[in-house]
Amino acid sequence: MQLVCAARWPTPCARLCWPDAWKSPRRFSPSRVLVNFGHHLRHRRSAPSLIVPPTLRCPATISAQVRQIQTSKTMHTKKDHYPAICANLFWDAFGPEGIAALAYWYGAQCSSGLMHEWTRFPLMQVSGAPGTGKDTLIEFLWKLLGRDCYLGWMPHKMTASALARNLAENDSRPVVLIDLEPDAQGVELINVFAGNVPHDVSAHTSGQPTRHYWFHGAALFVAESQRSLPTELQHRMVNVQLCHRSKAAGTQLGMVPVDLLAAFSRDAQRSANTGAGLIARRAMKYRPTLTDRYGLTDQTLLDTYSRVMGMVDALTLVVPLSSAQLRTTRNLVAHAGSQQQFRSDWPASARGGQDVFGKGGV
Repeated sequence: MQLVCAARWPTPCARLCWPDAWKSPRRFSPSRVLVNFGHHLRHRRSAPSLIVPPTLRCPATISAQVRQIQTSKTMHTKKDHYPAICANLFWDAFGPEGIAALAYWYGAQCSSGLMHEWTRFPLMQVSGAPGTGKDTLIEFLWKLLGRDCYLGWMPHKMTASALARNLAENDSRPVVLIDLEPDAQGVELINVFAGNVPHDVSAHTSGQPTRHYWFHGAALFVAESQRSLPTELQHRMVNVQLCHRSKAAGTQLGMVPVDLLAAFSRDAQRSANTGAGLIARRAMKYRPTLTDRYGLTDQTLLDTYSRVMGMVDALTLVVPLSSAQLRTTRNLVAHAGSQQQFRSDWPASARGGQDVFGKGGV
């Protein structure tokens, strides 16, 4: 398909028309676009010089109206087709790292059934250099729950009362924490979202006793680089590091309207009980694999990474991932656990003069 920019009509946003309408300017109409496009294919008329490539990678000078039409022509074939978007476009944009985050997002929708067996929910940290698509990834995850143009919380810029109010109103939904620094205050807040300690708020002016707010849900931390945290917190956290992949796919993904993705929340809730059971069973299945093949010996690490690997398998209840995509994502998660075990064993190995590439290394 070829769109022609009619430069003879100088307006703030250049009008767009088809070759048939070049000599007789008319107001832009989607129905006329389809008719003229079919006519253009039949007669193979040559187009004027200013040609816009027929992809979703629109330059900034093209109007928002054309972006919507291009999006509708490639995506609006079925109302609830987020599974195809996640299995193809999302994979091209973020690869197995993004699928691991998406699986964690789905596991968060099953948390009510999982917390009957688990005492604490795993944490996840998504890091990456500027330009790797962290914001695009987080915005897409929120779109899956019907929330548009949203990233998350910035607790270090919130007052204690505002944070307490958000915790009280959260209702076990997943929380995304943006750029939380690993200083003393940041570590204290991470402990709050890890469920280790409550968030205490004292009302000095009213004289009321201190109130305790506990968090028992999924927390996803976003940072440019992996943070140096206490060992207990690191063992509760799956580290996913984004890398530079298809920027064009990321641009297209950011243009997907929220109404094409919001059905994910409905389907996730419908399959929550089945998903929780599958996650628990697969987590038990992967524990021996993590110990024998990847050298994980710490029980907290085994719990954390085996559960997220189970979430990857359960994601297939709503997203049709291929066996190759599943295998690659599980290997990525397992390797991240092996690296975490190695970092934990490094000080002891260095002090004892042992081979750091022995059991538990990579």
